Amino acid sequence: MNLVNCHCNSVGGMVIAALSLAGCSAPPAEVHTRVTVEVQTPQGVRSGSSVWSRRIWAPTVALASTYSTEFRGEAVAVDLPGGRTLFALVKDQAAVAERHFADLGPTGLARDRVANVRAIAKRVGETRQLPCEPVPEGLSVALRADPRYDCPLLVTFGDIADPKSVARVDPADLATTFGPGVTLRRISVAVTDDPVTTGIEKRFPWWENYRDRWFDGTSTVSQDMTTDRLSASLSAGSFSTEFNR
Repeated sequence: MNLVNCHCNSVGGMVIAALSLAGCSAPPAEVHTRVTVEVQTPQGVRSGSSVWSRRIWAPTVALASTYSTEFRGEAVAVDLPGGRTLFALVKDQAAVAERHFADLGPTGLARDRVANVRAIAKRVGETRQLPCEPVPEGLSVALRADPRYDCPLLVTFGDIADPKSVARVDPADLATTFGPGVTLRRISVAVTDDPVTTGIEKRFPWWENYRDRWFDGTSTVSQDMTTDRLSASLSAGSFSTEFNR
């Protein structure tokens, strides 16, 4: 398992050695969580799960407030009747466990994020259900971190062999995409000591050609912010952090 390099920061443009002595050598905290998606279909419940991990390092300088983090994981895949697959992406889901299992102080903020993640990691088997409430129109980006709106981006492909056919799936209306009687039963996250899940790239025949390209074929060096096409904002990295390890 690779570690994120720990870099000591400067304060006011000057490195203060006395404040940074303990920073870079301090071990990170790490928690593994299993995310499970359950879908009700006319043929019964179908489910899939994936183990994600999150590491966090304390600020490397005593006066700094920035925590270093590393997220690993891959999308949850749920195979549904009719040969279609629902994917719950890792995109924007790095802090899901910290939000839902946090021991919060009176201000609603974790007292010490590293200690908090260590405490969460000890609660193996404890499970939370993600509410997946619809995000109100116009809600600020800052408030979207509220756990009430913490739902993975759900997508599917019209044709699994064509990445440009990726389409968003409404968690409140799976039937429109997958047919009558198909509904999202629940999405849950549980603390686990299982290893990070790998291998999702085997589902996609085009994977090797999209390591550095958006699904619309353009380079991931830049992103077209003038379009709302989903294929222009998703890449292999939206499905897995493991493909380039």
